[in-house]
Amino acid sequence: MGPPRLWDPAGAVDKLPQPYRMIDKLLAEILDKALDEISKKADERRQQRLANIENKFAPHALLVSDGEATCFATPGIAGLVVVGTSRGDVIALTARDLEASGTDRAHDGPVTAMDAGHTPTTGAKVVASASAGHLTLHEVVVKTAQLNLLAKVALPPDPDHDAPQCSDGGGHQGRSQGSSNGCPVSVSLSPNAGHVAVCYPSGAVCVYAAQLPPSFYLSPAV
Repeated sequence: MGPPRLWDPAGAVDKLPQPYRMIDKLLAEILDKALDEISKKADERRQQRLANIENKFAPHALLVSDGEATCFATPGIAGLVVVGTSRGDVIALTARDLEASGTDRAHDGPVTAMDAGHTPTTGAKVVASASAGHLTLHEVVVKTAQLNLLAKVALPPDPDHDAPQCSDGGGHQGRSQGSSNGCPVSVSLSPNAGHVAVCYPSGAVCVYAAQLPPSFYLSPAV
C-alpha cells in the first residue's frame, strides 16, 4: 500500500447544512435568471437605439454666395470652397471667417465645370473653371479666401454642334462667340497642377499646359 494521502484542512469547503444549502441554490438560480433577463433587455434597447439613429447631419457652417451656383470645388482645406455661378462669377468662401470672400467675374456666361488642386512644391491652391467661352486659373489664398487670376484662355467650340447649350437657370443660353456649341462638362487639373483637361458633351477633350508664376514652384526657405 502506498503512503496515505495528505489532506489540507485549509482547502476544505464547509457545506451549509440543510435547509440553508437549498435556499442558497434557489437564490443562485434566481440571480442567474435575473442577470440573463437584464442582459437580454439591454441588448434589445441597444438594438432599438441603433435602429433609430438619425442619418441627418446639420451643417457646421452656411456659406452664401451671390447668384445661382452651377458648380463648386474644394481646394483641400476644411471649410474652404470655390463656387461657379450662372452669372460667370468665381467665388471663394471660407467657414473660418464668414465675412471673408473672394469674387472674380472671369466668365461671360455660366461656369459649367470646375476643379481644384495644388502645386506640390509650395502647396499653393489652384482652381480651374470653364464656361462656354473661357478657361481660367485662379489662386486661392487660404487665410482670406482671396482669388488671384493666374491665366485666362479662350476655349474652342465643341465639335458636336448638336450638343446642348449652356443655361444659366433662367432660360438664357450661354454661347461662345455667338455659336450654339455645348459647354464644358468637366475640368480636371493634373496632380501637379501643370496641365488642365477640358471635356465637352461630345466627348472631345482639350488639354492645356498651365504656366504658373515661378514662385509657385520655389521651395519655401527653411
